[in-house]
Amino acid sequence: MRILFFAITQFGISGLKKLIDRGTPPVGLVVAPLFSQDIENMKKIAQDYEIPVFAPTSPNAPDMIEVFRSLKPTVIITYTYDKKLDTELLGLVKHAYNMHPALLPQYRGNTPYFWTLANGETETGVTFHVLSDYFDEGDIVLQEHVPIHTHDTCGMVVTRQEPVAAEMLDQLLKLIESDTPISRIPQPKGTFKRAPKPIIQDHFIHWSWPTQKILD
Repeated sequence: MRILFFAITQFGISGLKKLIDRGTPPVGLVVAPLFSQDIENMKKIAQDYEIPVFAPTSPNAPDMIEVFRSLKPTVIITYTYDKKLDTELLGLVKHAYNMHPALLPQYRGNTPYFWTLANGETETGVTFHVLSDYFDEGDIVLQEHVPIHTHDTCGMVVTRQEPVAAEMLDQLLKLIESDTPISRIPQPKGTFKRAPKPIIQDHFIHWSWPTQKILD
């Protein structure tokens, strides 16, 4: 199995470690062309295991697609990555999946852990879905629930989600390795809660809110 792994956040660190621990280190790690401690940590891990690292402005650029093609990937995994992968790139592999840290179809977007807390949810989850033409809208293949406790912070929720996501990643790859048919559940149509990048005002408390919302 030759995995091309795309990640930019804390989740990517645990996902990358899981791939290495299970004996399937990625043939390439794709990150964003910016500095963050999470990205630097992933680069260090990749360096230690001689995994090529790429930080393209666009992963869909023709020259990047040729680089990826040369790696001969069979699986693409995006694990919190902020760029949409175009059809030509996805066409390099038979299997292409995304890990989303929420219970899709709710909380599509890049910051679900913020919005589940802001909206006072009592649970969130992890979803693996097929990569499609639209962010977070592909068929669901795996989904697990994760509780949110009173007084949780975003960091606490993410820390609880990380091992769940890593075990689900292992489960998904085992299905692929065994050539087991993977059940796909289309996401329903409709209007669902979104998880866009928060703006400054989203972090402010309005004292006119009900007490529980303020606490959340």
